[in-house]
Amino acid sequence: GKMDFRVEPVALASLVEQTIAENQPFADKYNVRLSNVGTVAGAWVRGDPDRLSQVLTNLISNAIKFSPRGSTVEVAVKRGPADYCIAVSDQGPGIPEELRDRIFEKFFQSDSPDTRKKGGTGLGLSIARTIARRHGGDVGFESKIGVGTTFRFTLPAQGTIARPPTERATEGVADRGPG
Repeated sequence: GKMDFRVEPVALASLVEQTIAENQPFADKYNVRLSNVGTVAGAWVRGDPDRLSQVLTNLISNAIKFSPRGSTVEVAVKRGPADYCIAVSDQGPGIPEELRDRIFEKFFQSDSPDTRKKGGTGLGLSIARTIARRHGGDVGFESKIGVGTTFRFTLPAQGTIARPPTERATEGVADRGPG
């Protein structure tokens, strides 16, 4: 129930690149490739980089586990009117309609033998949504049976910058960049 956050400016392109690199060895075990298919140059948000990476890792690892061997999990950052959206898309079996309302419940896992073989606690998506909401964003998804699933992780936009903000400590609180 308790989560500590260390809020600072986070460059989304760097966060995505680093998280993909950290998860590629796991993807290799499943013979799945991770691909960064688009970012927004200079995009940044305010948040805890470790927690944001945790959200992205949870979404990527689920996509890997449910992807067919030899397929690609795509990660993209897009700009919305007031937010940034990080999309993680797989080519897996899709999420059955009857499970969609429960997918973010704590400890929820499909009761199929295939899902049980994938492992996990059933907490990843619940934790991801909690962290996203604590950052002012959310996690949602679209899924088509036999085609795949795309999880979308949104965060409030703090703007775009040409270069990384400089650090200035103010009474123990990091204030970096505009916003």
